[in-house]
Amino acid sequence: MAKGTTGDLAVVYGRLDLSDYVNPVEKKGLSIKEFHVMPRIQNGTSGEIPGQMTNTGTWINGASLIPAASGDSFAALKVFGTTRAYQHAYDVGIGSPDVFHLEEWAQAENVLADAAIGAAATYTAFHNEYTPSDLHPDGYVLVSDILVGVAADNLRAYDSAVLELDILVIAQPVTIGAKQLTEMLTQAQDI
Repeated sequence: MAKGTTGDLAVVYGRLDLSDYVNPVEKKGLSIKEFHVMPRIQNGTSGEIPGQMTNTGTWINGASLIPAASGDSFAALKVFGTTRAYQHAYDVGIGSPDVFHLEEWAQAENVLADAAIGAAATYTAFHNEYTPSDLHPDGYVLVSDILVGVAADNLRAYDSAVLELDILVIAQPVTIGAKQLTEMLTQAQDI
């Protein structure tokens, strides 16, 4: 993921080339059992919490928000594994076709302005993860490359540094039947 300028990123894709492992002609496919995503920060700027993580590169969800001058602020990062190219990340959910992994990190900053106490802020951060075992308990079978989609809203860490995504895929080779192959070739046309 390249360096941002506003903390926003419309959905972009990276492709995992699986041509050494899948071959529709030979009826060779992969069953995705596990899919893991680890965001990392490289060279954050000083003064921001992610910029203070220069030794570990650890990405902190609670430090991702771009604070508003006043009022409430929100920030989010969405990463998903799929074999279908969606035009917008907001179209991707746990029931979306050909999505086998979905992860969301988000934070809300709520500011309360009170004449007696001044301003007070509360922060709420959450991380939702829907893995292949959640969405496809028997494994997600494919005969094409994998697309990894990513999108961000108001992500301070992305605003000041390059956000990297490490991806780990655990898969098992499978032989594809004729009916399943027809369905998968239709699926692969979208990549």
